Amino acid sequence: MNPRGFIPIVVIVAVIILLAAGGGTLLIYQKSATRQSSPPITEKTTPIPSKEKLPSTPEEPPVTREEQKPKSQSQPKQSQPTQPQSPILPCGDKKELFTALPVSLSDLTFIRPLGFIGAAPEHIYPTDHVYFFLKRGASNQAIEVPVYSPGDVWITKIKEIKMERPVPNSTDYSIYFSPCREFEGFYFHLSTVNEKIKSEIKPPFRYCHQEELGRFKQVACEKDVRIKLNAGELMGTVGQLAWQYSFDLGTYDLRTPALNYANPSRWQEWQKHIVCPFDYFRGDVKDKLKFRLGEDDVLRTIEPTCGEIEQDESGTAQGVWFSKDAKMYAQPELSLIHDFIDPKTGAFALGFLAAESGLSPDILYFIPTSSGFVNRDFKDIADDGKIYCYDQLVKQWSYDKKPEQLIILIQLTSPSTLRIQGKNVTNCGSGPWEFKSPTELER
Repeated sequence: MNPRGFIPIVVIVAVIILLAAGGGTLLIYQKSATRQSSPPITEKTTPIPSKEKLPSTPEEPPVTREEQKPKSQSQPKQSQPTQPQSPILPCGDKKELFTALPVSLSDLTFIRPLGFIGAAPEHIYPTDHVYFFLKRGASNQAIEVPVYSPGDVWITKIKEIKMERPVPNSTDYSIYFSPCREFEGFYFHLSTVNEKIKSEIKPPFRYCHQEELGRFKQVACEKDVRIKLNAGELMGTVGQLAWQYSFDLGTYDLRTPALNYANPSRWQEWQKHIVCPFDYFRGDVKDKLKFRLGEDDVLRTIEPTCGEIEQDESGTAQGVWFSKDAKMYAQPELSLIHDFIDPKTGAFALGFLAAESGLSPDILYFIPTSSGFVNRDFKDIADDGKIYCYDQLVKQWSYDKKPEQLIILIQLTSPSTLRIQGKNVTNCGSGPWEFKSPTELER
């Protein structure tokens, strides 16, 4: 035998053995990376305190910005490890997802419905959440009260907010949670969180950036997590800070039909599926919460009593409006809608842009009419080339209800573009009216 023929055979055999060994190692790695599925989430019932009479509560406290995306100055993005495969199960057709009260009824005064506008310029577009307003202590100060998980949920995201103004060196928390895959809820403005949650608030974060809107300036750091909480389990507290008279609850359900916005491209997918949180509570709990929907001692009685976030009427003046060429997360500019407590009342919610045409950030109310060109209901105004005038405008939270010395002119210049201008005169008169330096907005 030629001795040189033996060497290649040995080398080939050795290579085959090494490849086989490498393949075995790959198979072992793949198997160890496979996760086991989580057990189904079970419900837990908690005792429910008795119903109480709805008392009066003073004006709203300052509200930090979480609902609308503010102008931000991003800091370098921090690396966060990839989250494990989600243990959250699909919702299927299940509707009853919450079984426990978020807060004791003895600590609650009223629940503000969806669609709030106010504290201009922070809430120019209708809010996507309800507010739980809490009782106050001596000297009208907030009282720290516990906030509970409304159901068997997974906490999926935490946001820690360090405020620079208007309350320096204060901390505020936003907690996002899911009982099932297509549904998410969120609490905003918690003062503290439980130890299970607190232990997860540490670097690396998904991001940290500065947020600024109106009187608020803060640094927010967000992190993705997976923390299991049972129905009725303590999530945190609210009221530790003197101004924290309330906290927020919002929900969206991707199984529902999309809201009928005039320009859907303005909104993220989850924003098109905002729902009333109370529709997902067990019946007895739902009844006790819906009884509190209103403002102070005035209940909302017109359906939907939970309020409305989307009021757009395509091809009319009614709804939300944006500055020209605005991006998805534009600064809120204008809403021509109806009040969140009494939908029979018309409302101008004015942002900063309108200041260019004689208007300042504010919420102004009027009584709509169904004919003519003065105080016409927004839903009746079409692209007809006409200018409409509004007078007898009353500021939100005005105690004497005295009308402002101001009129507002609007005109729909196309189905998706609008002009607006303010003038410092007492009333509209009989017209006709004309623009001098209007602000132009679009859907």
